[in-house]
Amino acid sequence: MLLSIILLILARTEEGFVQWYAATVFPLFPNTLGRLFSPLPVSAFELALALILLMLCFTVLKILFLLLTRSPRLKPFLSKSFKRIICLLSCSFLIFTLTGAINYSRAELADSADLKIQKADEQELVKLSLLLIEDVSKLLKQVPIDEEGLLSLEGLDIEQESIAAMKNLGGKYSALSGYYPNPKPVLLSKSMSYLGITGIFSPFTVEANYNKDVPSYIIPYTICHELAHLKGFMKEDEANFIAYLACRNSSSEQLQYSGAVNALSYTLSALYKNVDSEMYAEIYNLIPEQIKGELEYNAIYWDKHTSTATHVAEKANNQYLKANDQTSGSRSYGAMVDLLLSEFHHILQGDVLL
Repeated sequence: MLLSIILLILARTEEGFVQWYAATVFPLFPNTLGRLFSPLPVSAFELALALILLMLCFTVLKILFLLLTRSPRLKPFLSKSFKRIICLLSCSFLIFTLTGAINYSRAELADSADLKIQKADEQELVKLSLLLIEDVSKLLKQVPIDEEGLLSLEGLDIEQESIAAMKNLGGKYSALSGYYPNPKPVLLSKSMSYLGITGIFSPFTVEANYNKDVPSYIIPYTICHELAHLKGFMKEDEANFIAYLACRNSSSEQLQYSGAVNALSYTLSALYKNVDSEMYAEIYNLIPEQIKGELEYNAIYWDKHTSTATHVAEKANNQYLKANDQTSGSRSYGAMVDLLLSEFHHILQGDVLL
C-alpha cells in the first residue's frame, strides 16, 4: 500500500517520472501479463472475478458453519481470512497502480499530435456535425447491413481487425505501436449491459474486454477504445479519440463506419446542448435514415437495459474517474468532441457542404 501511494504521488507531482514510466516500465506489462493471458479464448479477468466470488461465498458459508457449531476454530479462521483479504487488496492495489493508475497522469496523445484543444464556437460545432454526416453517408454504400437495416459484422474478424487498426495508427504515434493481446468478449455481456458498460480494460490481467451484446456499430469502436487503455492511455476522452482515429484509418469499412457513427453520436450530444432545438432538428434531419435507425436502436437497447444497478454503476464509475485525476468525472467522455474539433480545425475554418 505504501509503495502504491508513493508511486501515485510521484505520478501526480513529477511529470518527468510519469513520462519515463509510461515509455520504459509500463510496456513490460502488456508484453508479459498480456502475452500470458492472450491465448485464452475467454477473459481471464472474468474468470478471476468468478473465482473470487466463489471463494468469498465459501468463506462466508464456512464462517456461518463455525459460528453455528460454536467451533473453537472460528477465531483463528477469521484472523487468517482477514489477513488474506488485506494481502489480496494490497497486491491488487499495487498491480492497479503499476498497470493503470500511474498512466492517468501521463501526457496526452494530443501533445505529440500538436493538437491545440480549445473551445470552438457554435458554427464550428455545426460544421463538424455536417462533416461527420457526410462521412457516414459515403460509408453507407460500402458496409454490409443485416435484415434490420443495421451494420452487420458477420464474417468480420473484429478482434484482429481492431488490432490491425491500432497497429496501423502506431505507425504514426509510436506510443501506440508494439504488441497487442487479443481482445476478449465477455461471457456475461447481457449482464454487463445492465451495468451500462460496453467494454472494460482489466489492469490485473492486462486485457481488453468488450460487451458482445451491444449494437454492432459500437463493438469495433469499443474494442479500439479498450486497446488504447492497454497502451497506457487511460483518460476516457483520449481513448475515445484514439478509437476514432484507429477506426477511421482502418482498411475495414465496418471499422470506419463504427468510428464515424460513434463520433457523430458524441457530436450530436454536444450539439443538442449548445444549439437551439430548431437548429438541432434541421441538422438531425440531414442524417441518412439508416444512421437514424442505428442511433434509435441504440437508444432502445439501453432503455431496455436500464436498472437500479445501472445508476449505481454510473455513480461508482464517476467516483472512480474523479479519484484518478479526471476531475470532471464521467463528463470527461464528452471532451472527445473538443479533440475532434481540433483534429478537423483546418477543415472547419472553411465551408463544409453535403
